[in-house]
Amino acid sequence: WLMSFDVVLKKDDLSRFVKALHFETDRLKAECYNEDVVHPLNLRVNNQETLDPSMTDTKFELMANVPNPFSNTTSIKFYLSNESSIELNVLDVNGRVIHTVKGVYAAGLNEITLHAKNFPTSGMYYYRLSLDSGTAIRKMIFIK
Repeated sequence: WLMSFDVVLKKDDLSRFVKALHFETDRLKAECYNEDVVHPLNLRVNNQETLDPSMTDTKFELMANVPNPFSNTTSIKFYLSNESSIELNVLDVNGRVIHTVKGVYAAGLNEITLHAKNFPTSGMYYYRLSLDSGTAIRKMIFIK
């Protein structure tokens, strides 16, 4: 007995879906029921990305840094719909830029790691991701 179905997501929904999707098969066994019979399920996820050639503006999503607060390193992930030139600025509470990362990043999920040496003192900081198509800002806490 085999049942199969597809979940189709719009490109804008992909990063939210990926963040929400988490499977731990050692803790939760997938099953389906048919009357009094229990059938095991096997889950297969295919990541087939299709780029929409009509998409001219790069859409993006800036995610929360992990861990937050942090004392050694923290990772900042962001999703890009197209390959893009980005600038990530870390700002102190007065708006002064204390660290900058620039580069061209591929379409999909990307990650930048920040290190304690980039932060002069403990406290709250902001990180700002800038692209031609927009800007997003989030906050983080560094503990020395």
